[in-house]
Amino acid sequence: MKKFGKIYDGIRDAMLRWARRWFGSFAETVMLYIFLLPDLARLMVNLLADTRVFIFDKILVVRVLIYIISPIDLFPEILVGPFGLIEDLILALFVLYRLVGNPYNHEAIQDHWNGDPDMMAKIERGFQYIRARMLNRRRW
Repeated sequence: MKKFGKIYDGIRDAMLRWARRWFGSFAETVMLYIFLLPDLARLMVNLLADTRVFIFDKILVVRVLIYIISPIDLFPEILVGPFGLIEDLILALFVLYRLVGNPYNHEAIQDHWNGDPDMMAKIERGFQYIRARMLNRRRW
């Protein structure tokens, strides 16, 4: 699995350099968002081997990975093109939201995240915003 990870990292880095060189920093940012779903999938695969992640969370991760890989979706990519991947991305982010809530999982996520560190920081800030909004609604 590590060999596949190195191959993926090489392709990802080459694509980011290509986008930056030919189209500038905006294109690189777009590429970071395009690679978000594969980065999350790789993170989830790595979390399966980590002993800090609880078994229930691993079962949840396996189910999401199967759904992402499966051609049977709510919005199949064959019919709606890349917009079908948004559904998979939302599901992966939902599971990541669940995993980040546990401190042990949070440490494992930080250790296994190989994507852009700024992207993970943005995701975590978004999760904090969602938690704050949910707490404010419960008070009313």
